[in-house]
Amino acid sequence: MAFFNKGAKSAALHAFRNFTSKRALGAAPCPPVLRRFSRCGAISGNRPGPFPDGAKRFHSADRSQAAPQQHFKPPRGSSRWFRKPGKVLTLLVPGAFAVLYLAFLEDVPYTKRRRLVLWTRDVEGSCGEKLFDRTKASYEGKILPPTHPKSVRARLIAQDIIEALQRGVRNEQGWHDIHNASPDTFEGSESSKPTTSHLEGYNFEILVVNEPVVNASAFLGGKIVVFTGLMEHFRKDAEIATIIAHEMAHVVARHDAEKATKTVGLKIIERILRMFAKPDRVDTLSSHYLWLPLCRRLEIEADYIGLLLMASAGYDPRVAPRVYEELDKANGYAAGGDLSPHPSGKKRAQLLAQAPVLEEALTLYRNSTPSNGRAYKQKLQLADKSQDLLLASSPRK
Repeated sequence: MAFFNKGAKSAALHAFRNFTSKRALGAAPCPPVLRRFSRCGAISGNRPGPFPDGAKRFHSADRSQAAPQQHFKPPRGSSRWFRKPGKVLTLLVPGAFAVLYLAFLEDVPYTKRRRLVLWTRDVEGSCGEKLFDRTKASYEGKILPPTHPKSVRARLIAQDIIEALQRGVRNEQGWHDIHNASPDTFEGSESSKPTTSHLEGYNFEILVVNEPVVNASAFLGGKIVVFTGLMEHFRKDAEIATIIAHEMAHVVARHDAEKATKTVGLKIIERILRMFAKPDRVDTLSSHYLWLPLCRRLEIEADYIGLLLMASAGYDPRVAPRVYEELDKANGYAAGGDLSPHPSGKKRAQLLAQAPVLEEALTLYRNSTPSNGRAYKQKLQLADKSQDLLLASSPRK
């Protein structure tokens, strides 16, 4: 204590009292004797110190003037995430879509193409029944009776294809991966297993309508409509079987349910594009670059599946390429150009005429011809009998 004189003692005591007082010490002058010992800018007033607002002690400072301080961080864990719902949704929404996508992912028979189908079999069947009832109501008076020769012929051809389809589902024969066409036509995996459970217990129904339309159509749930114009334009059973097998292929591959699923995604994309472009231009772009390519892709896939179905049923698959070219000319698809949902008949014929595709179909045809040859003779006899019965029951003038 001898080092300090009396004035230094009083100055030090004065500074200590100011340091522990309720006032802010940043404005208090610092005695020269303490500048050599102090590193605190709050005392010297010239250098910045560790306390930005001046040195304060909360046990002695005024609470009304002291800024609130947070001494502890919030606890880590799940409670912090639920305080920010935006981050929670960022994680949950993509995860929910991923689970939904994997749950409804399935493989197409024959091609093993993986796709997303949100419709269940029950929904698909109920919608097919309603559409089929509307179709029958719209063609009321034009539906041929079951005993009509054309109805018998179409039904027996379809029955051969259905039996071949059931054999393939039951014995897992004919469910092959595609090794043909271009790489962008079909995409499949060797290890994937096609989904055929929706075919079990299918109630296929064939309806023949007296209309000069050279075509046939398929509905959800296995309902098929054949027009008499098709049976008059194509005289051979193999030619008619080509079209009927093509329509059954749409049912096997669940193309209508796939279209309904992808329509949801296309509508979302259109809504987003309409925010940046005119609606007319968006509709045109969506039709040309999204919807039409999807429809044509499914038609080409149905051509391939139908080719194998008709070959398994004992019908010569070599007539199929020519049938699609003639069908193209009869319905004027070539005149439609790029706006047609069907690919050109020339392109369809080229894809089916490729060596790997035709060889695979011919292998199935050779293995199934002997058993179906006898059935074909019985079919002709049954058709003749039904025609005789129809002529006998008709009134004579």
